[in-house]
Amino acid sequence: MLNQSQLTPPAEFTYVEEAPSGMDIAVAQAKEGAAHLSSVFTENQTAGRGRRGRQWQGFVGNNIAICFVIRKGTGQQLPLVAALSVQQALAEVGASPSIKWPNDILLDGKKVCGVLVEGIASARAKILGIGINVLTPYKIPTDFAGTFLNQHLPQPTTREQVLNALFTKLEQNLNTFEEQGWLALAEAYNEHCITISQSVRWVSELGELTGTATGLDNDGTLLLTDDDGGQHRITAGDIIAQGQQHT
Repeated sequence: MLNQSQLTPPAEFTYVEEAPSGMDIAVAQAKEGAAHLSSVFTENQTAGRGRRGRQWQGFVGNNIAICFVIRKGTGQQLPLVAALSVQQALAEVGASPSIKWPNDILLDGKKVCGVLVEGIASARAKILGIGINVLTPYKIPTDFAGTFLNQHLPQPTTREQVLNALFTKLEQNLNTFEEQGWLALAEAYNEHCITISQSVRWVSELGELTGTATGLDNDGTLLLTDDDGGQHRITAGDIIAQGQQHT
């Protein structure tokens, strides 16, 4: 059970023990006028979703599954801003995380956090979903390819500590993004993005392409040089390091 008395959320915080999807609750709240950075924490999601329609795999009592109503800083780089905020929050509690473009957070090459953004045009808002594996559960599925934050820390942490760090970093970065634009955050993001200079495979609905991720454009778009020397600007799809499986 989450100890809400230890939390310092920036806006209204809703704790839900079980629901099909925290995203759906946050969408409903946004449509009802919920304030910027109002959030929904779902302990157990029975039908949680990740990027590109994938199912969210959570661990009750051990992970963070939180959704925010975003009304400031809703530009196209919001997923990157969110990834940077998580990276900084996990670093604050003692980890050394990296970012896999655009918004996966890795520890020692394994995914510890995913980010999902959905636009709600009728509510003039976006919903930001963040899932972090914090504590190692008693039983781990054999097909689980990720990792858990506490396995990479010099001393134990709590979900409450991670949440408070996330609240602070996300609010700060969204304010900067809203007031100064993406370039004010781009250097910090690029510093921790391990995709840059890596040999990768790009998988999209149009097919697959292999090459080298040469950097990011000023708008956060991934620049890729394919094996034949062709230049590409990648805005969607999955980027997979060469030799890794597509999960």
